Amino acid sequence: MGVWRIIRVKNSTGKKNIIVYWRSGCPFCTLAVDLLEKHNIEYELKKLGEDFTREDFSILLPGAKTFPQVIVDGVSIGGYEQLEKKVLDLI
Repeated sequence: MGVWRIIRVKNSTGKKNIIVYWRSGCPFCTLAVDLLEKHNIEYELKKLGEDFTREDFSILLPGAKTFPQVIVDGVSIGGYEQLEKKVLDLI
């Protein structure tokens, strides 16, 4: 599966580049995705076991211990609670 680097990407449309790292069966992951969809915010979903391994996750986001983890324009903002606080900035 490999390891990715988080990169900052300038988007000419003004939209934020959002990646959600997700684990199956995680209620906060579901809440995060539902929140983004409720506000029609585009995002990319990365699923544990399909798109990345736990080892990849610990290398990519060494301080992260829980799911989901949300990356906005290459910067980790944290999990669901942090996303909930920032969602209006993403619209």
